[in-house]
Amino acid sequence: MAVVTGASSGIGEASAERLAALGARVVVVARRAERLDDLVVRIGKAGGQASALAADVTDAAAARAAAERVAAELGAKNVRVSAIEPGIVGTELQSHVTDEGARAWLEGSKETMEWLTPQDVAQTVGFIASLPPRANLQQVTIMPTGQPS
Repeated sequence: MAVVTGASSGIGEASAERLAALGARVVVVARRAERLDDLVVRIGKAGGQASALAADVTDAAAARAAAERVAAELGAKNVRVSAIEPGIVGTELQSHVTDEGARAWLEGSKETMEWLTPQDVAQTVGFIASLPPRANLQQVTIMPTGQPS
């Protein structure tokens, strides 16, 4: 079983699809309920299992309520938590950047390196989830090969 936050788009969406393809029952969490519903349908059509939980995890009370609901519905589980820190990933997030300097830098960086895709990060999520239960990678940094560190 896997719980994926931010699952309505980008890295979270790709990670949920990858984990479901690997056989995990996935609980997808995000604010945009309609996108979650579409994702659950896609995962089901691909032979996976998923359920949606609309919640804003940037709100502490909402995140706590979502966690309690998942625990109540699915029971206590061994939990593996990994922080995956990606470099530049091509998602809809770039369209929300308002700082002109940052936008110009992002546009210029497309010419000097190939950005990661959400699926690249999802492959990493899948790798971590596929580790033996006794093993965990607590922190992973994944970057485009052309991105300076």
